[in-house]
Amino acid sequence: MRPVHDALARAAAGQPTAQGALHLVVAAEVWLRQLAAAPTTWWEEASAHVAAA
Repeated sequence: MRPVHDALARAAAGQPTAQGALHLVVAAEVWLRQLAAAPTTWWEEASAHVAAA
């Protein structure tokens, strides 16, 4: 975790950073936060056949 913190601090200070690696970390963080906040979908099969209307 420390290397990520250091890279973010360097980027925030305008110092050279590994942009590709930093992008991967930020993208993973955004994905994980959206995954945690997403509503849960529940699938349940009501019956084994479909009734004709």
